[in-house]
Parts: sequence; C-alpha cells; structure tokens
Amino acid sequence: MPTNWIKCTSLEGDLVYVNIDLVRLLKPVGEGSGSRIEFGSGHVDHVKVKDSPEEILQKLNELKNASGI
Repeated sequence: MPTNWIKCTSLEGDLVYVNIDLVRLLKPVGEGSGSRIEFGSGHVDHVKVKDSPEEILQKLNELKNASGI
C-alpha cells in the first residue's frame, strides 16, 4: 500500500509532513486558526497545523489526482 504524505505548516511556522493514510479525524481549531489532525494509532496522537481542513482536503485531492487514484 502506498504511503501518501502532504506538506502542512505547524503552528510555529515549521514545515511538517503528514502521512494522510494514518489520519482518522480532521477538525478545525477555532475560526481561521488551522486544524487538529488526529491519527488512528491506538492512543491519542495529534498535531495542530495552520492549514485549514479545506486546504488539507484540497492537498489530498491533488495527491489523488496526481497519482491516478
């Protein structure tokens, strides 16, 4: 199974790569404050990023289109 990574920006402004295959929940963090990305790893793991849920979904769609999924 291929691993799909997208680029996001941490709240501190650093570049982070998210393995989108492991995401189980994506939700907004306040109005215009980014997203909380939770992973389905058996215990609560998450990362907060500046990217909105809509921006993350757009990146996922671009990744799918580029790979022909």
